[in-house]
Amino acid sequence: AYCRGFADGEKNGSEQGERAGGAAAMQQLEQLLQSLRQVLSGLEALHRRDARAYENDLVQLALAVARKVVGREVAAAPEVVVDMLREGLARLEHPGALTIRMNPGDLERLADVSAQLFEGRVDSGRVRFEADAGVSPGGCYIESEAGDVDARVEQRFRIVAEALEAEGRREVDSRGPGG
Repeated sequence: AYCRGFADGEKNGSEQGERAGGAAAMQQLEQLLQSLRQVLSGLEALHRRDARAYENDLVQLALAVARKVVGREVAAAPEVVVDMLREGLARLEHPGALTIRMNPGDLERLADVSAQLFEGRVDSGRVRFEADAGVSPGGCYIESEAGDVDARVEQRFRIVAEALEAEGRREVDSRGPGG
């Protein structure tokens, strides 16, 4: 009876020790898992922040490259200036008298074709060209009785940049807070 009691006590003690050890191990494991979840959450937030920063950097780089390409295209092909001006004029319904502000270099390039620009849309006698160094090459600012048209290159790039930023915000919003 003594031996059996000793064996039962040893068995019960061993089982209790295993349960207590298992519970302690589970508690430590749960704490470790909680710490890992926090680290993972921090890494995900860091990744999202860095991805947004890199995305913004890439957008700025793409816009800078595009500005250089447009600048070279304008310098190499004066017809680009003509196309930009025609596009700006097309936005006006009944323009009346016009003042067209352009980069001085563009005005020189247009000297030969300025009369052909209007193609019957506008009385060329009611058009005044002004040199404006504040307008970058390739763009123009048209003032008319019907309203103004900002066809400056920098305005176009600002519109593109705003659209890209809005798209980036829309993607972030669609992913939600976790994503």
